[in-house]
Amino acid sequence: MAFWGEGWGEDFEWGLSAVGEEWACDLTQARLLHWHPEASNIRNWFCAYGEHVGSDIDTLVALPHAFAVEFAVGAQLDVLGSIVGLPRSGATDTRYRTLLRIQIRLLLSAAREDANWTGTTNNLLGIVREFIGPGPAPIGLVNLPPKSFLLTIPDITDTSDLHVLISFLTKAVYSETVGYVLFATATEGSVWGSESVAVPGAGIWGSASVVVPGAATWGYTVTIGV
Repeated sequence: MAFWGEGWGEDFEWGLSAVGEEWACDLTQARLLHWHPEASNIRNWFCAYGEHVGSDIDTLVALPHAFAVEFAVGAQLDVLGSIVGLPRSGATDTRYRTLLRIQIRLLLSAAREDANWTGTTNNLLGIVREFIGPGPAPIGLVNLPPKSFLLTIPDITDTSDLHVLISFLTKAVYSETVGYVLFATATEGSVWGSESVAVPGAGIWGSASVVVPGAATWGYTVTIGV
């Protein structure tokens, strides 16, 4: 958008030192022949024209940011979702950005020669980490010959959109690969007891018929790729 050699600024990729209107007005004045007086109708007209063009430049520069995952909001995110094939499905803007980043990762991984292939260990771990967010709890992945793996995902507290993660992982794995995903959704007190020895913090079994106060929440395994 700008010329080489301009001072670096915040509003333009190549360093315009002012917003578009000011820059365009100054540019028109610098291009007029020197015999036009400082205060003249011709200078005023060119400045007004330059400001109009500069305003359009500001709008054009802002457009890529408006539809970038990190900056888009509301309906702008919905447009991005329609492009990459991932509906919002009730997610908040913050959560939807995370899901869109994963979907974009999948698409680029399949399309770029220099990116991780969709079924690699790095890509699977990256998808899960993006989904659950940063944290000290490790994500485990063990390859099981000939074409299987066991993926352990810890500290899942909100299970409302786990089906979305399963869909991401299903898209990521190779067609002949079977994955076993172990979701460690267990909360405090969800530890198996024993008839032989005392187990501190042993969980309480729930019931399908009645509400059991303090009932444990157990982890579970999901098979993908079959």
